[in-house]
Amino acid sequence: MPDAYISLKQLLFRIQNEIRVRFPASYWIKAEVSGIRRTGSHIYFDLIELEKNEKVAQISGRAFQGDGTQAIANFERVTGQRFVNGLKVGLRVTVSYHPIYGLSLVLKELDVELTLGGIEL
Repeated sequence: MPDAYISLKQLLFRIQNEIRVRFPASYWIKAEVSGIRRTGSHIYFDLIELEKNEKVAQISGRAFQGDGTQAIANFERVTGQRFVNGLKVGLRVTVSYHPIYGLSLVLKELDVELTLGGIEL
């Protein structure tokens, strides 16, 4: 029998802290948008990467009211394209972990020029 247990909450808060420390910056990535869901003033979606039509990576994405939703509105205005499933985009994200909602990437900015030029993932 183990000498001491920690609670699930304690473990998840340790994970959350480690992610904040190890991934403090924002990152530019290329991905395909999938599974868009709008809830209140936030937009939730998945970011996926395909190789030879096979999914090789997937993570939840979030566009919160403010930076994220403004980035989407600006993208739609400038490109004339809707932010829809199947759209290939370049985006700046931060890494986030929440003890209840898990690991996700938070949208900060969309690269309009990359999308207008057509990107290959």
